[in-house]
Amino acid sequence: MAKHRIVLIEDSESDVWLLQTCLESVAVNHEVIILKDGEAALQFIEAEREGIEPRPCVIVLDLHLPKHDGLEILAAIRRVPALKHVTALIVSTMPSPEVQRRIKELGVAYAEKPLTISGYDALATQVWELCESAFGAAA
Repeated sequence: MAKHRIVLIEDSESDVWLLQTCLESVAVNHEVIILKDGEAALQFIEAEREGIEPRPCVIVLDLHLPKHDGLEILAAIRRVPALKHVTALIVSTMPSPEVQRRIKELGVAYAEKPLTISGYDALATQVWELCESAFGAAA
């Protein structure tokens, strides 16, 4: 059985650790690919152009990244046919009204960055449900 592949694009080590730890309690048969900045994300996207398998079931993306911002990364994801329909979830502190509009236009899910452990538990559950839903749709 193929592992559910979750891509986490996040520069905060503590946020990565908290989400990964919480995912361990809700997710089964999964792997998390961690990309710590916009440049690493763009390199991953370019590699996906070559047809790397398995495809991610969900991409969790921070808006505020070093080297390239989250909206730029999201636009690059949407230009790659193999990733175009992968579920993306933006996780960030409350974005400006303009950024909120762009997120909505791009048809991407949004979650506010948690401030508590229970918030990370809820985010991990949301990520896993999106992954399961995407995996079920692909079957």
